Amino acid sequence: MRLQKLIQFYLILLISLQICSGQENPEVRLLASTYPHNCELVNQFVDILIDELEKNPNSTGYIVINWQSKKSNQFNFERLAGFFYEDIISLRIKRRNFNRSRLKVIRSIGNKFKIDFLINSNNLAKPNYVETKWDLSISSKPRLFDKGSSELCEETFLRLNTFSEFLAANPNTYGHFVIYAESSKDFLKEKQRITKEILKAGIPLNRTKFFFIENNLTINPYSEVWIVPKNKKLIYF
Repeated sequence: MRLQKLIQFYLILLISLQICSGQENPEVRLLASTYPHNCELVNQFVDILIDELEKNPNSTGYIVINWQSKKSNQFNFERLAGFFYEDIISLRIKRRNFNRSRLKVIRSIGNKFKIDFLINSNNLAKPNYVETKWDLSISSKPRLFDKGSSELCEETFLRLNTFSEFLAANPNTYGHFVIYAESSKDFLKEKQRITKEILKAGIPLNRTKFFFIENNLTINPYSEVWIVPKNKKLIYF
């Protein structure tokens, strides 16, 4: 409860300041800027921005993700943080049923990982950020992409939207889904659930494979997602 009150106070303080993003575009206001630590705080900033946009139908919002991907053969947090938070933000906007044409998420590059929430009151000016393409290169070896439990939000199940983007950028790769379950019945049930999410993420089923590993130590099935280059094999134990 105390943490929640501190967060609310922090948000109110930031909004009340209404910091300008620069003298070149005074119409664009920086509502908040945060160094991401958890999805709850980021989601609250998204809600505040949407609430402000709903007050003025002529306004436009921008969420700028300033992030520099660290070169790595592993799909760790440093490698994928920007993608994950973008996924969390997009999901929040969708759940608020807000018009995406009025709220743009921009990929930018910064020395420090920071997310800016801006509002443009008259839809004429644009924020002073340069859009960029984030690195989607992969290793020549099979790599674990996700273990089925998000460190950020349980909402981003298996991070499939980000996974879909990597598969699309690397056409000679496949997605391997390893399901640990107590029985083949549980495996098939979990496979069906994951398949529905795969289709929602726009991943072609012909680029996916499923594997069952019996695990009597778990009540609920859990999954691993691997990205595997063509003609490479993954050994499951």
